Amino acid sequence: MSSKVFKNVLLLGRQLSTQLLRNELCPNVSSLVKEGVSNRLNAGISVLAIRHGSSGISRLALSSSAIVYKHTQSSLLLKCSLIDCSSQRHLSATVGGIQKHISALDTKRPIKKRAVVEEEDDSASKIPLKEEWDVSAYATAEEYDLERLSAALQQQGLYKLSSMPEDMHDSLHVTAKYTVGTEPREIYMFREGSVVFWNVPELERNTLRRFLREFEESSYEDEITDREREEMKYTYVDLASKLSKGRIFLNADVSPQLDKYAFSNSMVLSVKLGIWEASLDRYVESIKWVTDTMKLGKQMTISREDVLRKTGELFALRHLINLSSDLLDTPDFYWDREHLEPIYEKMCIHLNIARRTRVMNEKLNLCCELAQLLKDHLSDRHHTRLEWMIIILIAVEVCFELVKWIPFK
Repeated sequence: MSSKVFKNVLLLGRQLSTQLLRNELCPNVSSLVKEGVSNRLNAGISVLAIRHGSSGISRLALSSSAIVYKHTQSSLLLKCSLIDCSSQRHLSATVGGIQKHISALDTKRPIKKRAVVEEEDDSASKIPLKEEWDVSAYATAEEYDLERLSAALQQQGLYKLSSMPEDMHDSLHVTAKYTVGTEPREIYMFREGSVVFWNVPELERNTLRRFLREFEESSYEDEITDREREEMKYTYVDLASKLSKGRIFLNADVSPQLDKYAFSNSMVLSVKLGIWEASLDRYVESIKWVTDTMKLGKQMTISREDVLRKTGELFALRHLINLSSDLLDTPDFYWDREHLEPIYEKMCIHLNIARRTRVMNEKLNLCCELAQLLKDHLSDRHHTRLEWMIIILIAVEVCFELVKWIPFK
């Protein structure tokens, strides 16, 4: 399909969506149902554009493009069939990082409990809720190559890169060029391998996650990424931006870009911490046999290389939590932006980041003690072996001396 035909297909979908919202199509249907149908139509068109960008237009074949409206008393049926007859390219995720070596996420972790902090000023929660949108955070890899990712997004032409302050060089903020409704679709990507979607449909989120695979280092498995994601609701009010009763309220009178960044930053910490919690849980499972063997009084069969490897994995995880992240301190970005620091700290309190980090460090300390116990046990066994070797050598030397002094006839 040529570029011109492809653009005509996208334009047709946009026009149908606009006509639906303007009551030019199906005037008897409620506006709420129409808006939902329009959002799904636009999301499908955006995903189509992402999957078949300018480099893949020639391979796209639309064998049928039919939109059927059917109105009953309580529902509107919208069927949009876009059949892609071209061959699909499957991207394989490279599984690496600490979670590959430490843990097997076979046992599902319990859902994290949220700490809801009561506020003196609870005016935001008393405001009647208007329209709400979703915000979702994922940790998909150990790190993103933001330079290559930025160039690829500009070449793709579906998202517009926003200008960021100089001290935000470890993140990217993009906005979708194709709008869905009045609320823009925004994405914050962080160098530490996390991404936050604001008002982005699930279909488009999954497509973008596959697109990010090319720019990831030590990708996580999709299972753990989906399990440890964070999802919340947000809306706009005429007050200062804040978090109340588990909902995000954004100030409608000012640009919410920095406020969204502060909320996204804390959500990124939570999902990364969730990945590390799962890794530690599986690490604990992998060394559980040690305590069971000691309890039964049996001989432990483990080599010095295995102990060294386990200790290295443990300290690597400890380094990630305490040295390579902002879990223990507020980032420098908020020092000069006092109005954003309360937003960041309140969100961290809601997500229990400080308590979860403290629990993680306590578990790490216990694991370090167990690793030290294994090292001491191997050292004692090695020392015992050396002592017996010395005793045997002394006994052999004594035997030789006795042979010299014993007279033979």
